[in-house]
Amino acid sequence: MAYDKKIKNIKKLDREIQDFFEVADRTLFRLKRKALQEIAKQI
Repeated sequence: MAYDKKIKNIKKLDREIQDFFEVADRTLFRLKRKALQEIAKQI
């Protein structure tokens, strides 16, 4: 029983970590795009 609960918690944590990295990836992508637009304006 306790073992099953640990597995469930690990899976939940894994999902949360994956979600976090997906959000981070999207944020980085947006920041890069914004930075490129700013650089393009200055050239």
